[in-house]
Amino acid sequence: NEEECEDLQVSPDGKNVVWPAKKHLWLAQIDGKKKTQQLEDLLGESDTPRWSPDGKRIAFRSNRKDHSFIAVLELATKKITYLAPTTNRDAGPVWSPDSKHVVFIRQPGIELKRPLIPEFPRPWSLWIGDAQSGEGRELFHTGNGMEDSLPLFAFSSLQFTNAGRIIFASEKDGRNHLYSIAVEGGAPQLLTPGDFDVEDVALSADKRSVLYSSNQNDVDRRHIWRVNATGGEPQALMRGETIEWSPRPAKWCLKARTA
Repeated sequence: NEEECEDLQVSPDGKNVVWPAKKHLWLAQIDGKKKTQQLEDLLGESDTPRWSPDGKRIAFRSNRKDHSFIAVLELATKKITYLAPTTNRDAGPVWSPDSKHVVFIRQPGIELKRPLIPEFPRPWSLWIGDAQSGEGRELFHTGNGMEDSLPLFAFSSLQFTNAGRIIFASEKDGRNHLYSIAVEGGAPQLLTPGDFDVEDVALSADKRSVLYSSNQNDVDRRHIWRVNATGGEPQALMRGETIEWSPRPAKWCLKARTA
């Protein structure tokens, strides 16, 4: 739109809002008592701002076209820390509940003049960075097959739980499923096995279980399910002739229609 006021992110205390516009990040008080301020003056384009749970920092993507960084801006000092910067494309920052770490998705840098046909695999990896020091490490990486390419719901499915686990989506078995991996790393655990696809994903209010919509056990509809972040049998929260999607901790959007 003309004002470029999209992806508005309200601070945890409800007093401020940050958003990307004109290639930079902007901050304003919700009560309007102070003038809107530009938070940084970096090269490229800054987007995807995300507040830390304690409200002291903002993680965001610094996009340089053929590569991008995940950066953390400290509001008190305006210091910017890049998390394990490389010439890859980093995106989708998600904060840990304690505001100490940021998990994000890494893809290889853009290869210029590469033909679009034939289609080729688009591998990716999952990284975690220390918000204070900028040090980062890889948690997970895919293979080189077509099924290892970044799934459609990768960014919206990425979640940092209160159970010491990170939730992510992968299509490595031919279906879009959720996996859980420990913050320390290790082998990913499949949370949603079966012949179905997971779509919308959110955490429960205590951030220890995952809410998701899928066509599990009902190929013609979408219903809301829940599974513990540490694994276990998924539980159906909704059944019947209706269709449900966009789960949230206290409520979810649903649409009812005749099958």
